[in-house]
Amino acid sequence: MIFFILLIILILIVIILIKKKKEKFENNANSLNSLNILNIKTNKTNKQTEKTEQPTNYTYKFTTNQSDFRNDVRNIINNSGWNKLFNFKETSDNNYDIGIGLKSRKYMDETNTFNDYDENGNKIYLSRTWIRVPPHLKKSIKSNSREIEIDENNWYYGVKKSNLSINDYKKYVINHEVGHAIGYDHRKCKIGEKCPIMYQMTKGVPEKSIPSYDVIYEDINYERPLL
Repeated sequence: MIFFILLIILILIVIILIKKKKEKFENNANSLNSLNILNIKTNKTNKQTEKTEQPTNYTYKFTTNQSDFRNDVRNIINNSGWNKLFNFKETSDNNYDIGIGLKSRKYMDETNTFNDYDENGNKIYLSRTWIRVPPHLKKSIKSNSREIEIDENNWYYGVKKSNLSINDYKKYVINHEVGHAIGYDHRKCKIGEKCPIMYQMTKGVPEKSIPSYDVIYEDINYERPLL
């Protein structure tokens, strides 16, 4: 009897500790403190050593020339939660891991391989990341490179359904697509809670939920299935 009581107490303590760790991370979602990042990175490195060596260093190159876009994206990546977990370096040559380009709505429409619609039948325009880059889009000499294509209209005007300002939407869409490029898949958003950056906020945010524009605990607390 005493053993079962002690076991229950131990389980409760573990649950409380996990909950406190999650809350601490969420309170620092926009500026992940160095101690948490060090712990997360150390744990992830240990897991990677046990399984497969997953990359933590990435080079990226802009594939379009709009200076305002390049400056904004560069700033977003430098201040991103991803940048606290992984190392990103801009390059000018064609030996890169991630290509990033701003594409016109016409281009996105003409090259879209599938269509999404909202509950009213209106077409939803999404930015995208090519995990397996088609030959006609291949620009990097690396075989496993990824190409990010950002919808120009969404970039400059934002998306009302996301409940984010234009500037915050820019942060969201870059962090979301970079997340795909480094191996993270879509995540669900629970009603009444803060949405992971890997939730598709362009399609709309659940009622009473809080939209995100940077990495939160739920984004990194699982394996990277797209690698």
